[in-house]
Amino acid sequence: MKISRLITYVIFIASLIVSCGKCEHKEISPSQIFLLSDEEIVKLEKSSLKGSGEAAFELWKHYGVDRGDSDADKSNYWLKIAARNGHVIAQYNLAFSLFYEEPQNIPEAKYWARKAALQGDKDAVELLKDIEANEKSK
Repeated sequence: MKISRLITYVIFIASLIVSCGKCEHKEISPSQIFLLSDEEIVKLEKSSLKGSGEAAFELWKHYGVDRGDSDADKSNYWLKIAARNGHVIAQYNLAFSLFYEEPQNIPEAKYWARKAALQGDKDAVELLKDIEANEKSK
């Protein structure tokens, strides 16, 4: 399982825990949570391209969960848009993915980890330390 998919599942489980008290208990699959209608996709795309990190993050989840590799490019695209739009979790996930899955992109991973760390993300602070330690060891 790719790291980015693992992160998506962790976010999914966390969202279920947070929202559990607010909804009726029915069985649903993880992919159903993130499936969007065509109308919702169009709205989110417009909002994302106008600067909404949250909308782009929703699109990342939509294309990234149980959708197979055919949507990996779309998923990565929206993750980058969400990060550029200031979404701290997207910044961290992008840094994590770049660092562990694309070692040739260490400088970019460091950039995004720093951006997330500056927004107070404690995991990003630790990731930034790992990235910097990796750079020093080379």
